[in-house]
Amino acid sequence: MGHEWEKAAIYLELSLTDLDNIKAERPMNVSMQKMKMLVLWKNPRPRGEATAQHLLKGLEDLKDLSCEARQILEDMMKE
Repeated sequence: MGHEWEKAAIYLELSLTDLDNIKAERPMNVSMQKMKMLVLWKNPRPRGEATAQHLLKGLEDLKDLSCEARQILEDMMKE
């Protein structure tokens, strides 16, 4: 997942303020922006509700999710 992380964040119900803060913290580091997005998605969830399966479910309607990213999440669910 490259710059489409912003669309993913919206599908994961992060706010526009969250997106702005993420981009402002690390304006030139997309990898860190993606990591921060995942942390913000994960933190408010109860233990056991921030799994690869939950992440994939949150992104299931995102058409821009790459096949590679989708496959990685599906493989993680098998482990």
